[in-house]
Amino acid sequence: MEELLIQNEWWEKEEISKEKALPYKRKIFGEIRDIFLGYRSILVLTGLRRVGKTVLIHQLIEELLKRGVDPKHILYFSFDKLVEEPIEILKAYQRITKIDWRNERVYLFLDEIQKLQDWSSKIKLLYDTLPNLKICISGSASLMVEREAIGNLAGRYF
Repeated sequence: MEELLIQNEWWEKEEISKEKALPYKRKIFGEIRDIFLGYRSILVLTGLRRVGKTVLIHQLIEELLKRGVDPKHILYFSFDKLVEEPIEILKAYQRITKIDWRNERVYLFLDEIQKLQDWSSKIKLLYDTLPNLKICISGSASLMVEREAIGNLAGRYF
């Protein structure tokens, strides 16, 4: 899946562009980073379009790279242009990177999650069966994303 190579530039460059991970960090960044890195949970970022959710995700990726995480252990996928099942994304990821996501630590970032049908059930299944995955999702239709997160991800998300 060529889309994965396009969306995950750090696999080749070993860094993320400053255009994606803007240098200015909002006050909430530290709290988001600490929650994501410190707890086994699903980090859910919601809000209106164009408020900076994707920038926060890219800043988290930049932070992981700065902390020495292998770039190929960081997987980002945006459902903005292409809707694909999460398990198929992970399979394509393994074919490209040779990372065994079933047994190795992988940081999984899924952007515009609301475009994936029945997303909360699919994310719940990943979370419940693959404890090595650190999952961050974002969605623009915030009320819908929050409602589904509350309904299906109870006790699993921040």
